[in-house]
Amino acid sequence: MARFLFLALVCCTLAGTPALAQDSIRAGRGLVIAQQWCSSCHKVVDGQPSTSDVAPTFASIAQRPDRESAFLRAWLLDPHQPMPKLELSRSDVDDLVAYIFSLSRSPQR
Repeated sequence: MARFLFLALVCCTLAGTPALAQDSIRAGRGLVIAQQWCSSCHKVVDGQPSTSDVAPTFASIAQRPDRESAFLRAWLLDPHQPMPKLELSRSDVDDLVAYIFSLSRSPQR
């Protein structure tokens, strides 16, 4: 019985690994996009000097309980003032959202 439970645990752990690796890859690409397109207004990484008193930091966006991934995707695909229209692809937006939520202490919502 113990052997079966151990095998079940190993299988479940390995089954989740590709998804975690994919999230990590997306977050890495999102960081690159954030540094290229967002860092002139938003603080996207720790240690970056603040560039705007108006634009929230990415870490603060990630910590807000009312910010779900669907909301962020919609916001980034059709931004409102004062954000500029960035013309990001859906894949870019998914990567950017993955990066933002990688800064959160809780899983992506």
